[in-house]
Amino acid sequence: MSLSNKSVNRIAAALVEEVAEELVETCDWIEFLHTNIGGIIVDKLGQVDDEILAELIMCVADRITLKPYTNE
Repeated sequence: MSLSNKSVNRIAAALVEEVAEELVETCDWIEFLHTNIGGIIVDKLGQVDDEILAELIMCVADRITLKPYTNE
């Protein structure tokens, strides 16, 4: 069975908010943020004291949100 592009987009639009909400609550999402934010901070600032880096990672992660996009 195949669906039209319009149907697929409607289904995606109906699911996107719930998927985004569940995704941000998973450990994988949190681990992804913490793993990647530290490297990006070091790339931008250079070497940073481990304690300060840990604090920066938490503060930056707290400011990142995943929000659904719908083109409707």
